[in-house]
Amino acid sequence: MAPRVALSLAVALAALAAVPTAAPPPDRTAVLDRFEGERAVLALDERRSSLAVDRSALPTAGRHADAVFRVRVAHGTLASVRYDPERTRRRARESREQFDRLADPPPARGNRRDARPGPKERCGARRSGADAEG
Repeated sequence: MAPRVALSLAVALAALAAVPTAAPPPDRTAVLDRFEGERAVLALDERRSSLAVDRSALPTAGRHADAVFRVRVAHGTLASVRYDPERTRRRARESREQFDRLADPPPARGNRRDARPGPKERCGARRSGADAEG
């Protein structure tokens, strides 16, 4: 009987070994949004969700606003974190460029008659001519 038990145990162990294990959670992009005391709030996946972690859980080089990380979150907790300095620099550059584009005045139009008059121009148009004198 002992050989049968050993054989059954071996078959059971082989079957367990063949069962696929759950894949590790995928890497996600996180951006350091803000600090709240000793907690750091990470915005995950373009701000679809967030995660608060101890400040000490972050790599020292990435403990600043807008730092970009590659993280793994398992069961609502931070499983791994890696600071991505290149993506952090690229994100900062793209933000500056977008701000500069928005801050620049629009290009001047060639023919001002095509442009819509501003409020002062509309008021001035009403008062010009014979109506303005009387």
